[in-house]
Amino acid sequence: MTNINPEINKPEISKPEINKSEIMNNTLFDKTFRDRSGNIVLGQTPNLIIILWFATIILKLVFNIGKVSSLLEVLSFGFLFTWAWEELTEGVNYFRRGLGAVVLLAMIVTKVSSSIET
Repeated sequence: MTNINPEINKPEISKPEINKSEIMNNTLFDKTFRDRSGNIVLGQTPNLIIILWFATIILKLVFNIGKVSSLLEVLSFGFLFTWAWEELTEGVNYFRRGLGAVVLLAMIVTKVSSSIET
């Protein structure tokens, strides 16, 4: 698209807007750290599940004995497991999916090793 600049009588060429996703090369870096819009994503605003997990961790510091502590332990494990599974299966990029896999694997190893010790 060209416009005539009345001051100079030279045509101006307007530059088309470039979408970030159009210039991505789908390199390993792009697949690992970029979302579908082309933005680099390492972290994001915490969702409800991770906030609930953090709340149960704090509550476990206060209620560290008895049935309440056991309930908080189960809820804490469930919230973190759910978050890790969601990241593993629905993460926006390979980094987020890998993070979910690492947390999930660490949780399983921790549970198995603690059950072997007792």
